[in-house]
Amino acid sequence: NTLTMRSTSTSSSTPSRRLLWIHKLKSVIVSIFSSRVVFPLLLFIWFLVITLAKSVPRSQNQKSLRGEKDSKGVTFADQSTITLKPSTLIIVAGHAVMRLSKLKTAEKSDDGWYLLPYQRNIGFPSIICSHIKTGIELAKKVKDSLLIFSGGQTRKDVGPLSEAASYYFLANEKNWIDSKTVPNVFLEEFARDSFENLLFSICRFREIVGYYPQSISVIGFDFKSQRFSEYHRKALGFPEGNFSYIGLQSTKQTSLFTAENQRRALTGESSALMAFTKDLYGCNDPQLRDKRMLRNPFRRTVPYSLACPEIKELLEWCGPGLFHNMDSLPWNIQHKDSVSN
Repeated sequence: NTLTMRSTSTSSSTPSRRLLWIHKLKSVIVSIFSSRVVFPLLLFIWFLVITLAKSVPRSQNQKSLRGEKDSKGVTFADQSTITLKPSTLIIVAGHAVMRLSKLKTAEKSDDGWYLLPYQRNIGFPSIICSHIKTGIELAKKVKDSLLIFSGGQTRKDVGPLSEAASYYFLANEKNWIDSKTVPNVFLEEFARDSFENLLFSICRFREIVGYYPQSISVIGFDFKSQRFSEYHRKALGFPEGNFSYIGLQSTKQTSLFTAENQRRALTGESSALMAFTKDLYGCNDPQLRDKRMLRNPFRRTVPYSLACPEIKELLEWCGPGLFHNMDSLPWNIQHKDSVSN
């Protein structure tokens, strides 16, 4: 009975102690807020701490991981690694995703890549390598250039690896990119077709350096020259004199790519040109629209409306017809200014 009474007494005293502490805490808080000296003093100390924290300059190593903001409020990464202030954009458009486990042999082996049936047994790895090497060599010659490998995560079977990253990993593995060039090599990892290769790479350029390119060079298959130079360039209103397309002949890159393969490629290109003729922006024609959906198996959302607020309307334009306000596009404003000067 004595043990029972002690247990009951102890358990009943615990809530009482808690209530006592709560009452004391309330009394202290009330006294602080009601004090004409303590409360204002605490407010002053808090304000002083906040003000001093904001006024302390950040060192180079203490920059926010989100980078710095430009005049438009868009956040950019640290640009100190870029060797020169670039004005030329060099684009290497991606066409396949690598199997990373086969990186060592990807330069020559079909098994190193996720290839569609029509891409196999025609020396496709050699063709890819020629595009990569040409882009790198051009970037070395054009000192004020930025090289961008463009191509999204288009193949579910391979996993979340982009065409752009595949090209970069291969170039790095083979030491094609030297220490002087690597600071000016970047990736664009959302493009799902050739039109997006061009448009999204322009946005990446702006995202990286804070302004738009004055001139553009695109590297790809020779039979896609008309598609880029006429249709895609026209859809974006980019100045013709500031745009060039470097088309590489696959028959010269590998003996496996025969004249018959070239004829098949030209037939496929004719079909694509017909589609882009009807739908310059590639979002209404079923063939082009469905291809974009299939090439986005990881359901990623394109972020460039945030990175490129000046051309947000163009990024969302689906026609019909040409974009209605070409004169407002940054590259046309730049071009007019350079001509008038």
